[in-house]
Amino acid sequence: MSAPSVLRLPAGAVVLTGDAVRLVVDALGVFAAQRRLNGLPGESEARRLSAFLSGVGRPDSPEEPSVESEPMTTQQLAEALGCSARNAQRLARRLDGRQIGGRWLVPRRAVAEHLEGMRDAAYGA
Repeated sequence: MSAPSVLRLPAGAVVLTGDAVRLVVDALGVFAAQRRLNGLPGESEARRLSAFLSGVGRPDSPEEPSVESEPMTTQQLAEALGCSARNAQRLARRLDGRQIGGRWLVPRRAVAEHLEGMRDAAYGA
C-alpha cells in the first residue's frame, strides 16, 4: 500500500508528496501566468513557491525553472507562427490550448511540435 500524497499535521501544517506536489506546482504555474497576463501582483511569489516545491534552488537539485513550461498567449503564438492573432486563436484550440479568463493559453511544447511538423512538411521529411 502506498503512502498518502497529502498528510495533515497539527498546527495547520500539511505535507505534500508525489503527485500532490506536482499538481500544486502546475497550479502555481497557471496562477502565476494569469497574474502576469492580467497585470496583477503576486506572480513572483507564486514562482518562488513553485521553484521551492519543485526543488529548484536546493543544493541537491541543479535544475533551473524552464520558460518552456509557461503557456503562450495567442499573440505570442501569432508572432511565433507569423500569422494573425485570429488565426492563432483558431489554431490554439487544435494545439490543446485552454481558455482561461477569456484568454487562450497554449502549451509551448505543442507549439514547438507544430512548428517542427510545419518544417518537416515544408522540406518533405
